[in-house]
Amino acid sequence: MIKKLSELIELEISKQNLPVNLPGLYDPIAYTLNLGGKRIRPLLTLLSAQIFYPDASIAIKQALGIEIFHNFTLVHDDIMDNAPLRRGIKSVFKKWNVNTAILSGDVMFALATENISLCEPLILPQVLKTFLQASIKVCEGQQMDMEFEYINQVHLRQYLEMIELKTAYLIAGGLKIGAIMGGASPDNATKMFTYGLKIGTAFQLKDDYLDAFGDPEKFGKQVGGDILAGKKTYLYLKCVDKANEEDRKRLNEIYDAKKNREKKHIIEVKKLFSLYQIDIELKEEMLKLIQSSKEVLQKVDGDEETKKELINLTDRLTHREN
Repeated sequence: MIKKLSELIELEISKQNLPVNLPGLYDPIAYTLNLGGKRIRPLLTLLSAQIFYPDASIAIKQALGIEIFHNFTLVHDDIMDNAPLRRGIKSVFKKWNVNTAILSGDVMFALATENISLCEPLILPQVLKTFLQASIKVCEGQQMDMEFEYINQVHLRQYLEMIELKTAYLIAGGLKIGAIMGGASPDNATKMFTYGLKIGTAFQLKDDYLDAFGDPEKFGKQVGGDILAGKKTYLYLKCVDKANEEDRKRLNEIYDAKKNREKKHIIEVKKLFSLYQIDIELKEEMLKLIQSSKEVLQKVDGDEETKKELINLTDRLTHREN
C-alpha cells in the first residue's frame, strides 16, 4: 500500500506543468520539488483519507499541496539558517540568490494553497481553514525557534511547544485534511489531528536524537550539527535540568552564543548527554508519544487495515537511522 501511494505522489509531482517563460522564478521550484525526500507528509495525508474512503487518490491534490508547502518552508528556512546545502546539494538561495529563493518560495505557498483548495465546495471552508491554521502555526514555531537562539533560559515545555508548532502542526493538519477529504466525521477528523500532533512531535525528537547520536554514514549529514549551532534541543534542555552545577556551567559555556564551537565540543557535550542518560530519556519520551498516538488511532472509526499501515509507517519512521 505504501509503495503504491508513494508512486501516486511522485506521479502527481511529475505532472506539475510549471510555466517555462520565467525560468528564474519557476526553475527553483522544480529544482526543490525534485530533490526527493521521504514524502512523509503527503503519504500521511493519503493514508488518512484511505482510512475513511477506499480510494486515497481522492486527496491527492491536497497531499501535493501539503508537500509543496513543506518544501516552501525549507526554501525559506535555508535562507534564515544560512544553510548552503539541502539534502546534500546546493540550497536554492545558494544556487540562485536570496531574492529568487524568497520569490519562488512565495509562489510555492500560492501553489500549495491552490492545490489544497481543489475540493468540493461543501468541505472547502474546513479544508482551507485547517491548512491556513497549520501554516500560521508553522510560522509561529519558526519564530519561537529563532528567538530561542537569543534567550538565555529556555524551558523544556517551551521547546516542546515550539516543535509541536513548527513540525507537528503541518503533519496534523495534513492528516485532518485527508480525513475530511475521505468523509470522516468531525470527531474522527479531530482524532486524526491529535494523532498527528503526537507523531509529529515524536518525529522531531527522533531528529534531535539522530543529530547527536546518529551514524554519520546513515544520517546523511554531520552528526552534532545542533551542538555546533548552539541549538537548544530536548537533549540540551533536559541535560541542563539534570546536570550538577559544574557540568551545567560547562554545558552553558559551550552553548554560549558568542563562543566558537568546534568538533571537539561535540564529543564533550555528547559525553554529558550520555552521563546523565538524556539519550535514554528522549527515547522514552518519544515512545510515550507514539504509544499515546496509537491509543488515539484505536478510537478512530475507519478501515482497520489502513490504520495498521499507518502505525507500521509511524513505527518505521521512529526507528529510522536517517
